[in-house]
Amino acid sequence: MSEDNSQYILPNSQPIVTLDCDTAFNALTNNEKLYSHYLSKAAWTGSLIVFVQTSPESPLIFGLLHKVFLEESIENLKASALADGVSEDDFT
Repeated sequence: MSEDNSQYILPNSQPIVTLDCDTAFNALTNNEKLYSHYLSKAAWTGSLIVFVQTSPESPLIFGLLHKVFLEESIENLKASALADGVSEDDFT
């Protein structure tokens, strides 16, 4: 019997929105801005621990994807994938 994974998968039509934090961030004091910056840095660095705890392969997969996305724009990556036969739905 197959498992129902629908609660873990977002539909491709799910909208992505950005958070507008400029007004709130600009209202912070310099000390609060520094605190926010270093808290964010700590969260990013600490997130790697979660990958290690998930599986031995996870940090390597993350590293690979991170390098790919640093080197290649999403537009170029999508064009390459579509040219190699990946469907629009699978890429999304």
